[in-house]
Amino acid sequence: MFYLLLVIPVIIYFNFFPLNEDTYWIMYSTQNMLSGATLYIDIIETNPPLIFLISIIPVSVAEYFSISLSTSYISFIILLVSLSAYLINKLFKEDINLSPLQVHLLSISIFFILLISPSGDFAQREHIMIIFLLPYIIMSMLRYKITFSKKLIIVVVLFSLFGFNLKPHFFLIFLTIEVIYLLKFKDFCSLLRLENILIVGSGFLYVGFIAMFFREYITFIIPLALEAYTDVFNQSLGRLFLHYDILFGIFVIVYISLFALKKERFEFYILFSVMGSFLIIYLIQSKGWHYHLLPFFMITLLNIVYGIVIYVEHKVYKYAGIGIVFVVMILYNNMYFNRYSRLNTLLGDLKKDVPVVVFTMEMAMGLPLVIQNRQQWASRFLSLWMLPSTLNNKSIKKYVLDSVYSDLKKFQPMYIIFPTYYDDTKYYKYFIQNSDAIKSFMTTNYTLKKNSEFEVYKKNRTGSNNL
Repeated sequence: MFYLLLVIPVIIYFNFFPLNEDTYWIMYSTQNMLSGATLYIDIIETNPPLIFLISIIPVSVAEYFSISLSTSYISFIILLVSLSAYLINKLFKEDINLSPLQVHLLSISIFFILLISPSGDFAQREHIMIIFLLPYIIMSMLRYKITFSKKLIIVVVLFSLFGFNLKPHFFLIFLTIEVIYLLKFKDFCSLLRLENILIVGSGFLYVGFIAMFFREYITFIIPLALEAYTDVFNQSLGRLFLHYDILFGIFVIVYISLFALKKERFEFYILFSVMGSFLIIYLIQSKGWHYHLLPFFMITLLNIVYGIVIYVEHKVYKYAGIGIVFVVMILYNNMYFNRYSRLNTLLGDLKKDVPVVVFTMEMAMGLPLVIQNRQQWASRFLSLWMLPSTLNNKSIKKYVLDSVYSDLKKFQPMYIIFPTYYDDTKYYKYFIQNSDAIKSFMTTNYTLKKNSEFEVYKKNRTGSNNL
């Protein structure tokens, strides 16, 4: 019953605020795939295909039962969280040193962490990854002292395969855990365990699957990403490190190491190492986006919960300070900062059930707001993140301009929007100066309706051109 009570805030939250833009894009792209669109040709995305294949389930359920995509997707994620928490509960029950109360407290706390702490990053790839991987991390944390049944090991590992294969760098978690065990126990034969074979084998099988059924990802998307994405939106190492979640994580590690533990606890070595791996992944990506740091933040919370429930015994005062910080960080991460209210207001004033496109490099929230306002997205791109690379790369420039023109002809958007208050890039000027086809199409078919915050081009029709 208590688990159901934790679900209620999630339902209430997303009744008022939309899911994040990336999740909407995945839902939208998966829906288009099921309608015949070709991933990586009609839909441009840098993620490997697994996230779209997983999303077929909630998208199909939404269409079958005629419910909204967001409702179906949120319900699907809640189901995955429940499965993850169930497996974690089974793992903790194998520890004879834990009382039933401790097992129950750990299970509830982890369910809370998985469900509530992501906030606006709910259902991001990193959130889904940690849902799939957390039972494996818990199992790895305990296997030095517990012999789990082969059935439970296989179920946990098979569940984790979806997490490892969402993005290739998530395999670093597996490698880190194995290295820690080798350094601690120096048992090289343990590398040939069944779970390791399954995990490594899944990676090779997945690469073969992509090469066979999604060849464009290897031949087109990876080169495009390496050329146009790796150097876009990057932040300095100093700025990345000053993120409050990282400072919070460092504080937790120091606090637990110095004040909360009286003797060595191998479980914390594993958790600290996993935190380090997620931090490395975040720094390598260099974007500074909050959801890239979400796994680090969630494992930080797990450190606190595990320390309090397992090792604090009756000396709760040792964790009093860190408990207060825990609550503050949860509240802060769940605060909603709406940067897109003006765009949402504009879209709300436009006609419904018509194609609309918002051209910008960063404001990817245009897609979910368009869908939320009952309009249709009119582009193969979520955002024009590859635009900066067109200054030095003629092939990418040609691809972007040809694709924009092709989409304009295909979708015939009723409104083309450039949010000038948010992004000072002169997209319209760029398009018409670099593409005669776009210039002819725009000047012939569209009329500018400009205000201080947006440039809105409306498709010409007989009669009034009023918005």
